Amino acid sequence: MPPGDALEATTVLLASDAMRVRFEIAIIGEDAHRLRGAGEEALEELHRVEQDLSPWNPGGDIHRLNSARPGEEVTLRPTTVAFLAEALRLHRLTQGLFDPTVGPLLRLWGLENDAPGNSPDLEAITRCLEATGLGNHLHLDQERGCAVWTGAGARFDPGAIGKGWAIDRMATLLRDAGIENALIHGGTSSAYGIGGPFRIRIAGAPHETGTIELKDSALAVSAPHGKSFRKDGRQFGHVIDPRTGHPAQSADGCAVLHSSATDADALSTAWLIDPTAKIDDPGVRFQTCWGVSKDG
Repeated sequence: MPPGDALEATTVLLASDAMRVRFEIAIIGEDAHRLRGAGEEALEELHRVEQDLSPWNPGGDIHRLNSARPGEEVTLRPTTVAFLAEALRLHRLTQGLFDPTVGPLLRLWGLENDAPGNSPDLEAITRCLEATGLGNHLHLDQERGCAVWTGAGARFDPGAIGKGWAIDRMATLLRDAGIENALIHGGTSSAYGIGGPFRIRIAGAPHETGTIELKDSALAVSAPHGKSFRKDGRQFGHVIDPRTGHPAQSADGCAVLHSSATDADALSTAWLIDPTAKIDDPGVRFQTCWGVSKDG
């Protein structure tokens, strides 16, 4: 094509609500029609993921799994099997710090949705802990495409890695469509940059570590104050330490840069709970926690 006929670079912006947050995509390229088509396909994938993973969708796999009795086999879509396999891997990798079965503890503390805060007694926390622990309660048969709860009361909450999983799938679709520069974010806590670099400001982080560059990588930020309450001069946030059953109070925030948005989501949660945890993941490109307590 002669230089005079070259297409000028343009940016196409798309957005949609899913998983109770706002997802946005900025795609940079030379053919606005092609860019928009790729972006719309990525948003369609986002909503497919939401339908499968939503605990509130009666036709979704996670809802069916959470409705099953202990020992009842649930057949799952291949994509859901892959998602649960990743959750189990990350649960093991973080020595249980990332645990998507702490939902009963969130409800117990009044840290779910619009519930008022609550201070449960030790006996109630101990009973709730018996129903948590993904590795102890979920058996996944990847070859047969099914899963079984082996313990009573366990439920899977995809919230901790659902956004990252969706973003990874969106990024794959965009790359397959030939997109070389794009930025995806979900709820401002999970982001992925294709190409780049894209400069991202980390909300709440100290000034010296508050800006980071995304270049073919993902950023996840975890903080305990998304849903919280104060009692007796203490702040209790919505991130639960699965070892104790209490809200995590070791740090004010944690950011992780990783090759995978799914991994970044899980690891930022794990390091927020325990900033000193030794987690060996070669995909980690940067990690920082701030406001670390003396005990953390």
